[in-house]
Amino acid sequence: GTRLISLFAYENGQLGSWLDAMAQDDVPSHLLVPEGRILADLRAWLGEPGFGVGDVRQQGALTLQVLPFVSQDDYDRLLWCCDFNAVRGEDSFVRAQWAGKPLLWHIYVQDENAHWEKLEAFLAHYRQGLSEAAGDVLVELWRAWNMDRDMGAAWRGVLRHLPELQRHADQWCAVQAARPDLATTLVQFYRNSL
Repeated sequence: GTRLISLFAYENGQLGSWLDAMAQDDVPSHLLVPEGRILADLRAWLGEPGFGVGDVRQQGALTLQVLPFVSQDDYDRLLWCCDFNAVRGEDSFVRAQWAGKPLLWHIYVQDENAHWEKLEAFLAHYRQGLSEAAGDVLVELWRAWNMDRDMGAAWRGVLRHLPELQRHADQWCAVQAARPDLATTLVQFYRNSL
């Protein structure tokens, strides 16, 4: 009955508000954190500067566990086995989509806030097929995480729609898998332009 969550993210001042929400939840969560940049924020929340690889702590309904940095294949397995994945950057973002699980993307900040346009464009596309309520809470969670806003209410909203978000993630993955690969698409484009 424990919710399994992976967290691979950049530094984020709102991590504490998300951890607080998980710690106070009625359903237990086990947060698996691969070694990386978010550890300083995790240590600050715990008040344990030495918290690191192999350590496990429990705060209320939340269990925290730091994992060593793993190979790409093992990271894929981690994404596949979790109920929810928080990821950073481009490669992990794509891999999390292929895992077919609800996800949260910590986008890399770019000059002149160019990353907002990319984030909003993806959200507009990804939320198609979700109920309005589920789409709204998903967007709110992503914005809260990426705009340094309180994560507690946004997370509780997502939890109310987690079964729908899971079905949507499965469907999203299946639709992407049914599309032709890039090489095939480029060949078709070339042939059509002749």
